[in-house]
Amino acid sequence: MASRALMVSVCALAFASATRAVTPVSVALSTSASPAAYGQPVTLTASITPAGAAGKITFEDGVNVLGIAALSNGSASFTIRSLAAGAHSFTAYYPGSASYAAAKSAAVPQTIRSAPQSGFNPASSFAAGTNPEALALADFNNDGRMDIATANYADDNVSVLLGNGDSTFRPAASYAAGAYPAAIVAGDFNGDGKPDLAVADESGNAISVLIGNGDGSFQAAANYPAGSTPCSIAMGDFNGDGAVDLAVTSCGGAAVGIYLGHGDGTFASAVSYAVGNGPAAVAIGDFDGDGNADLAVANAADGTVALLKGNGEGTFSAAVTYATAIYPLAIAVADLNEDSHPDVVAAGESMTAVLLNNGSGFL
Repeated sequence: MASRALMVSVCALAFASATRAVTPVSVALSTSASPAAYGQPVTLTASITPAGAAGKITFEDGVNVLGIAALSNGSASFTIRSLAAGAHSFTAYYPGSASYAAAKSAAVPQTIRSAPQSGFNPASSFAAGTNPEALALADFNNDGRMDIATANYADDNVSVLLGNGDSTFRPAASYAAGAYPAAIVAGDFNGDGKPDLAVADESGNAISVLIGNGDGSFQAAANYPAGSTPCSIAMGDFNGDGAVDLAVTSCGGAAVGIYLGHGDGTFASAVSYAVGNGPAAVAIGDFDGDGNADLAVANAADGTVALLKGNGEGTFSAAVTYATAIYPLAIAVADLNEDSHPDVVAAGESMTAVLLNNGSGFL
């Protein structure tokens, strides 16, 4: 009888724990200046109510992750200098905890204005590695100055050039990646406020993740298997957990691989989605306006663009393809006709192809 009473008590406790209501929260977002000049630092500040909610805030521009910052006394801030000229839409996302519900702020518009100019000064050159194939920009040593990271195809490494703030850079420091690194992105993969790097290793059939130390140096690369000849990489939050995820195309195959981030600098094994032959580039946008990150992929061998709608929990619907009349090698997303719907531009051979969004998420 005593045993049965104990069992009932344990079950009741488990039920109470499972059904305990989490505290609802609200998130407010503000920016330091809008409009702001191109290159001017813009600080995003999120305030959460109640202030006792702990954890991290993910700052986003549309469906693109800008950065992650820890909450302290109900507030978190993130500063960025590398915003493109034009209109932006910022949000702050709190992924929730055992005690507090997830919440997202209202969108805050931001305008970045470029300064009038009549041209550029002569180019200055700074040594990197051999055959730098791609680059990423971020403040790798937290001094408020923009730095450069290059993927050096012939050296199997990345070079980091720390900026002096006067358009000059310190000598490059190199960090091993995989074989033939062809693409690179910078983002905060472990939520410590320090930029990290992810590299697509074309010959190694892998991606390399290098965690930043915050002083301009990086830890040894962790490698994840990829498809045949990975050649393009993009990042976003595909499952709405506030952590950075990766999308990688494999030029030698016919798929895009999705690596869901755990928020601690590691990633789950890739899940592949068919897109078309020779996917050479990938870009992220919210094409159907549902708040979820979607993918646009340039299929060089097929002469098509594939669109994959994100379902918001890390999966994607089957690709819908659109002919381009070219063999696209590059792709970008922007609102080209100012109708508030993201469009797609693909480039290849000697032409570009423009695919306008009709407002339903189809081009």
